[in-house]
Amino acid sequence: MDKRDFNRNLIRLPLDYEGEPELSEVRVVLPSTLSLGSEAECWFDIGLQLVDKWGFHLPGHSAKLRLSLEGGSGEIPKEVEIRPEDNSHLRIKGSIHDRNKVYRVQARDLETGIKAVSNPAWVLENPDNEDLAIFNYKLFWGDMHAHRLEVPRQKIADPALWSQGPATVHEFYRFARDVVFLDFAALTDHDYTLTTDDYRRIQEGARYYNQPDRFVTLLGYEWSWNSGPDSDSGHRCVYFFDESMPLICGSWHGCNTAQDLFGLFSRLTRNGADIMTIPHHPARLCDQIWYNWESTDPRFERLMEVYSSLGSSEHQGEPFPLKFSDDQAQRKVFDRDWPTYEAAGHFVQDGLKMGMRFGFVADSESHDGRAGYPVICEDWKLKEHTAYYQGGITGVWSRRKTRECIWSSLWQRRTIAATGQRIFLYFDIDGQALGEIIRVTSPPKKMRVRAYGTSVIDRVEVVRNNQIWYTSQDPGWDCYFEITDLPMPSDGTDWYYIRVIQKDHNMAWSSPIWIEASS
Repeated sequence: MDKRDFNRNLIRLPLDYEGEPELSEVRVVLPSTLSLGSEAECWFDIGLQLVDKWGFHLPGHSAKLRLSLEGGSGEIPKEVEIRPEDNSHLRIKGSIHDRNKVYRVQARDLETGIKAVSNPAWVLENPDNEDLAIFNYKLFWGDMHAHRLEVPRQKIADPALWSQGPATVHEFYRFARDVVFLDFAALTDHDYTLTTDDYRRIQEGARYYNQPDRFVTLLGYEWSWNSGPDSDSGHRCVYFFDESMPLICGSWHGCNTAQDLFGLFSRLTRNGADIMTIPHHPARLCDQIWYNWESTDPRFERLMEVYSSLGSSEHQGEPFPLKFSDDQAQRKVFDRDWPTYEAAGHFVQDGLKMGMRFGFVADSESHDGRAGYPVICEDWKLKEHTAYYQGGITGVWSRRKTRECIWSSLWQRRTIAATGQRIFLYFDIDGQALGEIIRVTSPPKKMRVRAYGTSVIDRVEVVRNNQIWYTSQDPGWDCYFEITDLPMPSDGTDWYYIRVIQKDHNMAWSSPIWIEASS
């Protein structure tokens, strides 16, 4: 392995960084779900991060933070010092004592007064002994669509590019696991940029960093084909359960169309459930890479990316419109109010209306190696470019933090999509979890919705057949409600999903549940 993979400068600033870096934000990360079981207390990790106004972690920065635990009884350090050698990220321990509570940790930097609130952590207990799927699962967070650079080997060789973020496979996974505290990740560099050696290193990294109950990796790459008459299949990321699976590049003869790709997969698959593809930015008009619904194959496509740093593809008129276009001026002028640039008929809701069954994910589409929380794309910072947004992350309801369990939950569509914040979201219908297809002969009896915010929640919407069907307005930080006596499907099949909108404009979406009328 390349010795540069183990450099000590994982946290570094670009060589052209202007001015002195200053602390602008403290980030606090908790596990989204905790469980006491039969014990009197539950110990858990608290992740702390220091970043500047752009989102860069600050190398060699020190800070003293005052912490407090909210929501129930427990113990955490009252003050924590992040030392220069911690390189702006630190993991500490805390414990909780109460069941069925929503905990958060508040932090305040003693020098600047900067305050932060963690994501919510719910203590999963079932006091009523109801048969609910949620009590068999935990919520884990990851990013499955992230690149190091358009051509990653250029980043490793060029000090200026290397300085912009994680450059090697090892740096990518260490950043995801140890710096931003993700539970799982996939490195999905573009297929046409990868040599045989590049892909071998990605395979080795996926194998090495996959550690059950600590961190999960998925072997992947982005299948991208933008040339020729068959280039309207869209972009999709490919994932293999087994690290020995080969790279199939969209620029190779006989691999140019989605039909070619799926035909090869049908011969490669060992059990019919070990290869998965996830289309992304389906409504993106730029370079004519919208998603062609005719190119889908439900044998391999179980999920759809609803949000990334390029915006949202849920429906037209949503709060994060796709703006990045073919206009080369966008690569030089960052602060213009760029118009939307979207392909009508290619939004996620269009596919649902056509009868397709896919769950929702959100990813960063990082181009700087920072899984989940990208800062730079090409020559600009995301926060200074009006055609970009913060990266997205995916929540997976899984039995354990292992590849087998994460993969199974992805396959079963037990997923939520979020705009970079770990918003807690779950819903079920008659005890069947998000992502399920329920066949009924009589109307469903009960829907349960549970949403806990990283900020004050503005509203929680139940979307039925692409229309807002029910709204819980201004519920505060935490929201739980039940709806009884749902209607029979209006036209054979109804689909429901949940949309959460916070006061700070962050959002989360659950995967749908489909209700089919059984004859």
